[in-house]
Amino acid sequence: MVTIYTQAYNVEKYVSVCIESVLNQTFPDFKYILIDNGSTDGTRKILQNYADIDKRIKLICYDENTSGLRITHFSEFTGEYCSILDSDDWWEPNFLERMISFLDDNNLSIAITGVINYFDTDGTSRVLRKLEEPVIMSQRQFAQQYQYYWTFPSTIWGNVIKMDLYRLLPSFDNKYTYGVDTMIMLRYIEQCDYIGIDNTTLYHYRIHSKNVSYNYDLNRFNSNIAYYNSISNFLKKHNTLDTKKQEWLILVHANSIRMTVETLSNSNLKPAEKINELKKITKHPLTVDALRFRHPDIYHTRDTLLSVLFKNIDKSENLDEILNSLTPKCAPAIKLECISLILMKPQLANALIADDPDALLSVLLDMIGKNELTKKYDLFSMVRSLSSDKLLLKNCDDNKFIRRYASIYLAIWREQYNSSLNMMTDVLQKGEKIDETFLQLYLNITALTNSTDKFLYGKLCSAGYHLYCKKYDECRTEINDLYEMGVEDNDEIIRIRRELEKVGK
Repeated sequence: MVTIYTQAYNVEKYVSVCIESVLNQTFPDFKYILIDNGSTDGTRKILQNYADIDKRIKLICYDENTSGLRITHFSEFTGEYCSILDSDDWWEPNFLERMISFLDDNNLSIAITGVINYFDTDGTSRVLRKLEEPVIMSQRQFAQQYQYYWTFPSTIWGNVIKMDLYRLLPSFDNKYTYGVDTMIMLRYIEQCDYIGIDNTTLYHYRIHSKNVSYNYDLNRFNSNIAYYNSISNFLKKHNTLDTKKQEWLILVHANSIRMTVETLSNSNLKPAEKINELKKITKHPLTVDALRFRHPDIYHTRDTLLSVLFKNIDKSENLDEILNSLTPKCAPAIKLECISLILMKPQLANALIADDPDALLSVLLDMIGKNELTKKYDLFSMVRSLSSDKLLLKNCDDNKFIRRYASIYLAIWREQYNSSLNMMTDVLQKGEKIDETFLQLYLNITALTNSTDKFLYGKLCSAGYHLYCKKYDECRTEINDLYEMGVEDNDEIIRIRRELEKVGK
């Protein structure tokens, strides 16, 4: 005998398909426990009608709805096997027969089938998970290959379990709202001998509007952490949590964060409450570790977090605090008044999502060069904020220099000093109009790179500039410096000396 368990709440539109798929099984020896979990629509009446016509059904009704399974009635489970079926899903007619044969033929404790997603909106189906060939693993083997098969035992439905194993763990903590199925299944796997995954797809999972929750449980993120720890502890127990699995697990955690934040975004919480929850999520060490990875899944998660942040933020201190965790490299450039610019300019948003300050700076400098939105937004301030830790650019407050020499500025920011020196030397040799900022930066880079010839050339250009600006004392000092460094007279030095003689002191 098999005991089947379905718990229903307000699913009058779907539950008949679910129940019919059980009653039409080719393996007829089962007990079917139906729970009405406080339904307020016509669900209870449908369940009662089926219970009246089929004695294999045991109906238990509650007047109030509760989260999680009604575990007090697991004592009702009898027979050699058990299986759970969600009230809006359904089985193929040979689900029980195939799974039980698979269990018995291979001496398994748990048998799992593949899953087909059914999209209620358009009536289409798509395979969610399926193997090409059946796989049978010991507990140890499953732990070794966990990242390849983890999605199969990630739900308490879609499988048949030996009752002896099921009774070893009769209860579990109902306080979590995410990843509970995985936590439960891992506890079962830790007690089993062999687990088998068949190459069939006998379970249909219905996706509809009710799958989207608008009620955010404030314990949801704690569930994410418990979910992560459950998998981590399972792998550690079998000494299989190597570097590859650790990185994979970080990505799993990032995706669970994303789903949590999507639920948070759709919820009816107030903006301030959403921001407080974002703070908790982004400041947690596991989240901080996950966001350090450069991976498309991480960018997707960060994009979701930023989207919720920008939609709900209203205080600069909250923005700074969250951004410093989310995008630590780009955070200095982003202020509250910049959010509309980020949302308007996809290139800026993409740089922020990747936490790529180089890309962010490149876009800002390009916009400044084109004089794009510079009157509406202080792009220069954003540029200088990204350069605050760059010694050579830290005091470069000249907007004209940033606008005119954007490519040189970017090369210096990237610490491509030889390239920047070549570009600046080319400017000087062409006789273009330069200023004090340009010359001082040029001299600083030559000193940093020990470029003696270019340093002397820069000093000569600086002397000529100071003469032009009638800063005669500065000019005279630089000419004397050149002499002390052993520079012989050349045409330019002779010209400058003559001009200085004309003006006397």
